[in-house]
Amino acid sequence: TAGEPEGDSVYVEFGDAHCIPGEEARFAEALHRHLMSSQWDEFVLPRMNQSPALDAIRNAFRDCTAIVEPMPSRFLDLDELRNPDIAFEETLSRKLRQQVRQSMRIYEEEGELSLEVAKSVPEAHAFLEELADLHEASWKARGLERGAFGSEAFRQFHRNLIEAMFEASGVQLVKIKAGQITIGAIYNLV
Repeated sequence: TAGEPEGDSVYVEFGDAHCIPGEEARFAEALHRHLMSSQWDEFVLPRMNQSPALDAIRNAFRDCTAIVEPMPSRFLDLDELRNPDIAFEETLSRKLRQQVRQSMRIYEEEGELSLEVAKSVPEAHAFLEELADLHEASWKARGLERGAFGSEAFRQFHRNLIEAMFEASGVQLVKIKAGQITIGAIYNLV
């Protein structure tokens, strides 16, 4: 999808075909005509959003064998989190609040919980590498070959982005530690 070999490609998420609203069917039919006029074995649309464009593509290619592998998409209502009258903990279910407190007690056995924000480009790079290692370990623990940071091109893109945007506060890297052990990291594009 990104035009790179699978092992070097960036991770595609929330993909969609971009066309004029209302013209999805015409777009999909034109795509179908184009592909049917050439030699091809496989047409792959990874990690696509459910959308009118995807529906139109499925319809246009209805005579072809399709393999659809749905993946869950997580949603977070940020409006609720932005409400200053509601504490963050109150936005969580009772069970999740309980699990968070339990996890905190377990992590505190390793040492005090702390939050560190990268203060320089070199520190941001170090945080990114830790985040990437945690990300890859998480994917491998789930039996998957690799995550987004398994691609050196993807990692280099983000190193370059940090170089270009850190001083302008365009990126933020934060890690959460239990004693000396990093237990989580967050990479924000501001």
